Amino acid sequence: MILGNDDRKLTMIERTYDEISVDSLFETIMSIEDKEKAEETLRKLGEYELLGFYQMINGTQEDEISENDGNKYKAFGLPDNMSIGIEIEAEGENSRLLPECIGDWLIDDECTLGKTGIECTSPKLYDTSFDIAEVYKVTSGLQRLGLRATEKCGGHIHIGADYIESEEGFRELLELWGNAEEVYFLISNKPGELPREDVTKYAEPISKYLEGAELEDGPRDEFVEDAKEYLRNSRDRSLNLMNVNNGKNTIEFRLSNGTVDGNTWVENVRLYGRTVQIAQSLGKIVEKLEAGEELTEEEKRRYALKEMLKSHKSLDEKMDILMQILFSEEERKVYYERYNTNKKLDRKEYRVARLSFGKVDFKKVYDGVEIPEGIISQMQEEEMQETEQR
Repeated sequence: MILGNDDRKLTMIERTYDEISVDSLFETIMSIEDKEKAEETLRKLGEYELLGFYQMINGTQEDEISENDGNKYKAFGLPDNMSIGIEIEAEGENSRLLPECIGDWLIDDECTLGKTGIECTSPKLYDTSFDIAEVYKVTSGLQRLGLRATEKCGGHIHIGADYIESEEGFRELLELWGNAEEVYFLISNKPGELPREDVTKYAEPISKYLEGAELEDGPRDEFVEDAKEYLRNSRDRSLNLMNVNNGKNTIEFRLSNGTVDGNTWVENVRLYGRTVQIAQSLGKIVEKLEAGEELTEEEKRRYALKEMLKSHKSLDEKMDILMQILFSEEERKVYYERYNTNKKLDRKEYRVARLSFGKVDFKKVYDGVEIPEGIISQMQEEEMQETEQR
């Protein structure tokens, strides 16, 4: 029997698999016309990282998480109507093999990384099993091809700005982020990894710019434009507002380092997305206070915790408060691991401790709105009791 060209290639792959390089394997698979046979071969060889990648390129991917035991999450844990975008920066000789698109993900050269650097930009994602599966397939495919995130790479995450409906929501976002910013600098990367050395060049802290800022009450978009002025109209901030009120219309979080680890991406998306989600809910609480409406106990608790971040708390106390605001007890574990490990590492490398952070407090422009009497002292008493019980 005379084998066709595809069959000869597939036979060659199976016979030489233990010796063939990953770039040769990928190039050969991509040249095969019978896509089903190519997928069958990758599955037979256990090449699930390349299989998911290949399926995305050819539009045949399934709505499932890759068969990689290291994939921990099946959801981002965010609202259904919150849009997400991620930008994966990576380097490696095999970047030359990548097509211009991996499904709906765009591949571009990244000039800041040199000749082998790329940026892989996602389409608009949501908290669906299909979209989270794509994150895992792209990151594991890049890993299998030998691409890595180096010290120069960033891991930027965009959250749809339309999720925050009012000026109050943006006001709360800046207070929440600004008063816990040093904590965010310690928990925005996996354990054992501090922000890259030149982080202030691309993701400078915003709290020092907003300390003492007097942002007037007014329409949502005018408030954001006023905040941009205080932030020197620069995108190179830990939290970038320059995309709000334009075609992109996203809040960009630029603090995290680059990574090709899918689990880290999911954890970072959850961290930043939950921050936006809570800011929106805090804004709704402020609107109720301004209207003289009664708060629920949970609303009182959440608003009190946010206000406590403004006081002269230790870094450990601010971490505890932020975790209570953002996450359930189970969700907090991964961020506590990051915090404890990276805080210890920072005592040696002094990357975060040397940075300048400020206090952000816009309460004086709330036209006399004050936190309900006694709530903060009540929360402090409860916190002390919990500490004693531990």
